[in-house]
Amino acid sequence: MKIIKNFVNKTYHSEIHDLLNGISFPWYYNHDISYGNKKDNSLYSFGFSHVFLDESGFRKSLETSFIQPLLFNIMDAINCYTIIRARADMTMASPNNYQHPPHVDFVYKNISTIFYVNDSDGDTILYKNKKVFKKITPVKNSLLIFDGDILHTGCSPTKYKNRILINSNYRREK
Repeated sequence: MKIIKNFVNKTYHSEIHDLLNGISFPWYYNHDISYGNKKDNSLYSFGFSHVFLDESGFRKSLETSFIQPLLFNIMDAINCYTIIRARADMTMASPNNYQHPPHVDFVYKNISTIFYVNDSDGDTILYKNKKVFKKITPVKNSLLIFDGDILHTGCSPTKYKNRILINSNYRREK
C-alpha cells in the first residue's frame, strides 16, 4: 500500500474537482455502489458512478477525454501497462458513517488505485485476513495504491456532503 499526495498539479486537480462536483456531470445511480452485494438493502448502500473505461475500452465522451491524462499518469506511477477499469464514484452523506460491504474489484491479480477528488471523512478501509488492516481518510489530490485482490471498502461521509473518487484497476503485463 502506498499513498502519493499532490498527485497531479493543482490546476488539473481543481478542474477534475469542478467537473465531478458540477451540476452537469453525468452521474448514474447505483442501488449498491459496491456492486454485487444483493444482501445489503441499507438505505445508505447507494451511490453514483460514471464509467470511463471497462472491458469494451474507453468510453467516447468529453468526460473520459478529460480524465485520460490522469489515468495515464497513474499507469506511469505504478508501472502498469493495461487499464482494466476506471470509474468515478460518489457516495453521499449518511447520519451514521455507513460502511459499505467489503469487496474486491477483481478476483485476479491487479493493482487498484483510488484518486481522491475531494476531502472527506468517508474512510477507505483495507483488510488483512478479514480484519481491518488500515483506514485511509480521503485527502483531495491523493492517490492510494494497493493490491487489487485485497478486501476493501469505503464509508459514506457524515461531515461532508459527499465522497468523490476515481477508482481504477491495472495489470502489469501488456
